[in-house]
Amino acid sequence: MGAALDMAAALQIHAGASTPVHLIDREQVWMPLSGEFEVVMADRTERVMAGQAVILPANAVRRVAAVGGPAQALVAMAAGGRARIPGGEESVPLPWAE
Repeated sequence: MGAALDMAAALQIHAGASTPVHLIDREQVWMPLSGEFEVVMADRTERVMAGQAVILPANAVRRVAAVGGPAQALVAMAAGGRARIPGGEESVPLPWAE
């Protein structure tokens, strides 16, 4: 039971900012430490805050935004993840996940 998560990093998104729309080739677990996040995947939107978690499946197109102020989360995933923009062919490594 459970995923093989061997990398974790604390990530912060500034108030009113968001990630670009992108996908990552590894499952991620976002566990907010402070603030609130809006997570958009496909046609689904979830809000998560400290004490909650959200699982983002591998290769799911997503965007994560800070809502109402800065937000910080612990993000866990398997090492070696790569990100890319939907429709793009080039992927880039996630420096914190190597």
